[in-house]
Amino acid sequence: MKRQGAPIRVWAGIGVASLVSIWATFHFLDEYTAYSRQSPDAWAMARQQVRYAAVRADLPAPSVVGYYSDVSTDTPEGLLAFFATLYSLAPNLVVEEARGQRPELVIGNFSRIPDLGRLERERGLKLVKNYRRGVMLFRRERE
Repeated sequence: MKRQGAPIRVWAGIGVASLVSIWATFHFLDEYTAYSRQSPDAWAMARQQVRYAAVRADLPAPSVVGYYSDVSTDTPEGLLAFFATLYSLAPNLVVEEARGQRPELVIGNFSRIPDLGRLERERGLKLVKNYRRGVMLFRRERE
């Protein structure tokens, strides 16, 4: 029995699928490139690095630093703010205050002016320096 090759229709189907796949890849690349030109820093990471530059310079690197914010990390906005802080303060390790870790230095990231007296009473945090724009550095008082 003589074996025959695949019919021409099979090869034509493979060719059409390949061409459509290649076209879709280039179309996606073109769309993504246009989007990137319009919004090169969609999550404002560059602005966050500028915002945290002064505090990063004041931290002993590498160190473990607590993170406290008035925006909960249970929300998308709060999680984004936490990751922006984490990214901006590298190589320091930033850990959430709410998760039970208690480093001596704590970064405050606020959307509005916090009640410093309440933070001192309830969390034992003493303001070391206010960097403005919602960024503050605290030191945990000895318990």
